[in-house]
Amino acid sequence: NEKILKDIKKIYPEREARIAPYIIGPLFTNNNVVSKNKILLGNISYQITGLMPFTDKQFATIGNDWALPHKILSKKQITQYKKIATDVGLRLKKFGWKGLFGIDVVMDEETVRLYLLEINARQPASTTYESKLQNNIRITNSANIRNELTTFEAHLAGFLGVDLTSCGLIKIDDGAQVVQRVTAHIPSLLEPKFSKKPPFGIIKYDNDKLGADLLRMQTTDGVMAEHNKLNDVGKKMIDFIGCVRGGNVWDSQRAGVIIIKNNKLLVIERNKYGRRYLTLPGGTWEKKDGELYDTATREALEETSLRVKLDKSKKPLKVISNGRDETYFFVKSFTGKVSLGGPEKEFNSKENSYKLRWVKLNKLNKVNLLPKEIKNIIMS
Repeated sequence: NEKILKDIKKIYPEREARIAPYIIGPLFTNNNVVSKNKILLGNISYQITGLMPFTDKQFATIGNDWALPHKILSKKQITQYKKIATDVGLRLKKFGWKGLFGIDVVMDEETVRLYLLEINARQPASTTYESKLQNNIRITNSANIRNELTTFEAHLAGFLGVDLTSCGLIKIDDGAQVVQRVTAHIPSLLEPKFSKKPPFGIIKYDNDKLGADLLRMQTTDGVMAEHNKLNDVGKKMIDFIGCVRGGNVWDSQRAGVIIIKNNKLLVIERNKYGRRYLTLPGGTWEKKDGELYDTATREALEETSLRVKLDKSKKPLKVISNGRDETYFFVKSFTGKVSLGGPEKEFNSKENSYKLRWVKLNKLNKVNLLPKEIKNIIMS
């Protein structure tokens, strides 16, 4: 806005401002090193931008994916990208720059041409984890890696004036990191809890300023299926954020209920940041529950406002979903009026919505009820 522009003008009175066309398309970035004798080019990563619930700002960067560029960039585009990075490095070297620099590049989705957006003349945020991924490759494949450095090693060598003519940076083509930022819906996260081990590497931050980092999640697998679309690993991160925000133990057992009336099944219709599916009422086991059937009855009351009596004559259905044990109990009878409640009502929003509905049993094959294993058993 106008006030911010005036403030910037006071701080940088002679800084040029340029107006350029807005280019629609995926963003890419990489870390490079200016050394004494050579410009070392780093690994290209896809810049994850604007995805909820990680941020509520459309243009905020929330992570990097080193797997996706190899799936969507052609050899010609990679060559063009490397030329841009090399030209920037040579220009920086001319002015006495040493060590790390990063570039941000956008691909025009209509012309598929690449355009330089920004030069990061500092240590880019993705350097540390990229170097960890490179070191993992060195440990497992040391025989085939000679004269190859991690990005941070090359950064230090560039500062020290070491001759890196015969060196390169270790290549990676997988791995990702995603940051959960402070948002209007997620002002803070409770302490992440695990009964076994976390689903990915986790770094916590104690911040409360809007847009600041809350949690950094790191994985050796990519998290993007395509531009602006998460794969199963990325979706697991969203599930993890929801679990942590609710104060639950991530890999604790879950329990739910199967409520059938007049040949109709009671389900919760979900729109979870673009993922649309149905699920059965249920949730995570808590210490206060005691047994899993206590979890099932408690969750049924919280989510549906129904007091249920479980059918002990029918064997509970058990599956493993998303790495967690899930048990579903058949309901013999219930009292009350169906109405959404509990955390589901509290956190209900346009982007993360909950809606109770009845689905005819003979229509189950046409709906996306999860877990699929439970859907198949109910249908049979």
